[in-house]
Amino acid sequence: MLPADLPNWSRHNANSNFPGYPFDTDRLVPLIEGGQMLRAFAATGGRRLIVMPIVAQVAAPFTARSAMHLEIYDPITGEPRGVCDLAAKETCTLPPTLAAVMIGSAT
Repeated sequence: MLPADLPNWSRHNANSNFPGYPFDTDRLVPLIEGGQMLRAFAATGGRRLIVMPIVAQVAAPFTARSAMHLEIYDPITGEPRGVCDLAAKETCTLPPTLAAVMIGSAT
């Protein structure tokens, strides 16, 4: 499921210290700081992105910083969970989950 060149991508955490994070962090940081989501790590490589939200106890809003196509998978089974086509500033809301793999590309 993950691309072979992933180790060469840029790594990001969901906070203001990582300006390359593909989603707006204003609504994610309060969830993380409030203990409602453990983390939402990301990696970006060119126009591609992967985000892995971990232990989201509530619905988590992922608001795109730019237009993108996003596919969501179960990290254990690889089963698809959903697809979001987002314009800049549109939100894909992830339901509560222990983990997910969000794979996308800029459009």
